Amino acid sequence: MVSGDTRHMTIVEIRGAVGAVWFVFVVVWVIASRNTKRTVERPANQLGYRVAWIAAFAILFVSRPRAYNRFAPLTDHVLPGSDAVVLAGLALATAGLALAFWARATLGGNWSGTVTFKEDHSLIDTGPYAFVRHPIYTAILLMFVGTAVAYGTLGSLLAVPVAAVSFVVKARQEEHLLEKHFPDAYPAYRARTRMIVPFLL
Repeated sequence: MVSGDTRHMTIVEIRGAVGAVWFVFVVVWVIASRNTKRTVERPANQLGYRVAWIAAFAILFVSRPRAYNRFAPLTDHVLPGSDAVVLAGLALATAGLALAFWARATLGGNWSGTVTFKEDHSLIDTGPYAFVRHPIYTAILLMFVGTAVAYGTLGSLLAVPVAAVSFVVKARQEEHLLEKHFPDAYPAYRARTRMIVPFLL
């Protein structure tokens, strides 16, 4: 839309910017994954959270607003599609991206895409880890919420709890492993922080 001499982003462009947020996230994550410590322990049976994670992304992908409704009712709109609402979604997704980068930089070589224990693994409780034990999951969940608000479709909203389930299952596996290796420090850290959502979960 055009107002005077100033051109504002259309809703389609704003939603495209949300997609760009995810693209930047994936590119940076792939590059950063090359600089991690050697894995010394990887628990078996990690299928559960992986299935939920893939399902969440699949639901989110097919729920994008489209000119045709091939994936109805997932593409049915259930939230207002106003400029303000869609911009709010973009803001949430961008905030999630920034938090993800902060948490990933703080975690450093301890990071892994799966549940693992690294060589010379250290217990991180600084930066965003001072507030929640799994801020990367907090960040990605915020990106899911922002995308759902921007898209406003039924499927995008359904993808949020599916993603949350995958994070909780994976976080519990990670915490079991960390408590095994840090039997004194980790329970104390867990007692003073929340898992994913500050003050709530």
